[in-house]
Amino acid sequence: MKIEDICESLKYLSGCVGVIIGRGYNAEHIIGKYQTTDNIIFTGKVPHKKVYALLKEIDVCIIPYDKNDKHSQYPDFFSARKTKEYIAAGKPIIVADVIGRESWLVENENCLLYESGDPKDLADKINTLLNDEKLYRTLSENNKRMAEEFTWEHLIKRSGLMEEISANDDVA
Repeated sequence: MKIEDICESLKYLSGCVGVIIGRGYNAEHIIGKYQTTDNIIFTGKVPHKKVYALLKEIDVCIIPYDKNDKHSQYPDFFSARKTKEYIAAGKPIIVADVIGRESWLVENENCLLYESGDPKDLADKINTLLNDEKLYRTLSENNKRMAEEFTWEHLIKRSGLMEEISANDDVA
């Protein structure tokens, strides 16, 4: 993750506050660098239930994959739990446009893409979402619908597991 993209993008945004949830790789360096910035809040590690409460208060969720990370070069490599939590919360998402990002995140359907390492581009995408009510609503609604595809009920149904169990019961 390239958390610096989020932190640096806030320099271009007036009236926005960035909330960085958790403690990821290189956290001490990033916190040290940006801790005195007025419009950035670092929560540190928080209980999972609190993350859901925080998500309710957040307008836009950002997934700042790092284009220089070797994993970013493998198609559909990433499938972070946080991405599924964002769609389940019905939040519009801005994600770094890297090969490894989740392929089911489709630009202008449930996310906007920004150039990893370009905080100005990220700031522009945040502005776009916050100032285009129709786009914001479209991404949010599409993400709520997409979240259904990741429920256990849907995953089990799609797997064919229940049909297989049923077929084996009939044989026995």
